[in-house]
Amino acid sequence: MRKPDILCIGAQKAGTTWFHSVFGARPDVWVPPFKEMHFFDHIYGEDSHRWSRGHIMRSIKSAVRYHVENESNLSMDYLDYLCSLTRDDMFTRRWYGRIWERAGEDKLALDVTPEYSCISPEGVEHFKRMLGKAKIIYILRDPVSRAVSQIRMGVGRRNTVPKTIDDWIAEIERPEIDNRGDYKTYIPRWQGVYKEDQLLFMPFKQIATDPDGFLRKVETFLGLPPAIYPRASDRVHGGQGLPVPDEVKAILQKRYAAQYAYLQDSFAPEFIAQM
Repeated sequence: MRKPDILCIGAQKAGTTWFHSVFGARPDVWVPPFKEMHFFDHIYGEDSHRWSRGHIMRSIKSAVRYHVENESNLSMDYLDYLCSLTRDDMFTRRWYGRIWERAGEDKLALDVTPEYSCISPEGVEHFKRMLGKAKIIYILRDPVSRAVSQIRMGVGRRNTVPKTIDDWIAEIERPEIDNRGDYKTYIPRWQGVYKEDQLLFMPFKQIATDPDGFLRKVETFLGLPPAIYPRASDRVHGGQGLPVPDEVKAILQKRYAAQYAYLQDSFAPEFIAQM
C-alpha cells in the first residue's frame, strides 16, 4: 500500500493551502488532485464525519471538470482513478491507499489536511501505526488571528454578515473556533508519539516575512535539496476582509490566555514573534 511520506496537519487558517500549492509544485513531491483527504479526522475528529464525504465528492467533481476543460488529450485512466475515489468504501484503509497509488516511487507523497491536528488520542495512535515513518509539519498561528480568520471564512461561506455584537459573539461560540486552535491540548498529543526528527513546528507569519527561509527549513527537515519556488511570495487566499469588532477580539484574547501561556512556555521567543 502506497502511503504519504509527508503530512501537513494544520493548523487550520495557518497557511496550509499556500504550503500545498507552493511546496507541492516541487518535481520530487506528489500531491493528490485536491487538497485535504480527511481520512483520519473523518474517523477520529469531532465533527468532520458530517461534511467530509461531501468535501471529497465536490473536490473530485472539480478535479474532473478541470481535467476535461483544460487538457487537450483526455486521460481516461486518470478520470477512472478520480471516479474510483467515489466508491462506497470511502474513508477505509483501502480507499486511502488508492489515493496515493499514482505517486511515483521517485517522489515523496504529501497529504495536507489541517483537521488532522485535532484528532483524538486514539486517532493519533492509529496515525502513528499506519504512517509511522512519515514526517509531520504543523504550522502554528497566533491564536486570536487564527480564530478571526476562521470566523471570517465561516461567515463568508454562510453568506451572512453579523449585524450586532451579539451576532458576533454567537460566531465565536461555535465549537470549531476554539477546537481548531487548541494548541495546549493537541501539540502534546502529537509530541507524545512523534519525536523531533519527525515533527516540525513552523510559525505562520514567516510565510509572509521570509517564505524562502520557511521552505528551506522544511527542506532541511525532510532531507530534500534546495528548490526554486516561483510562487513562494503569492497569497493563495486573501481572506474575506470582513472587519471583526475589537470587542470580539478582546473576548478572544482573554479566552486564549492559557493558550498564549502554553505557547510561551513551549517555544522560543523568536518563534512566538513569527507566529
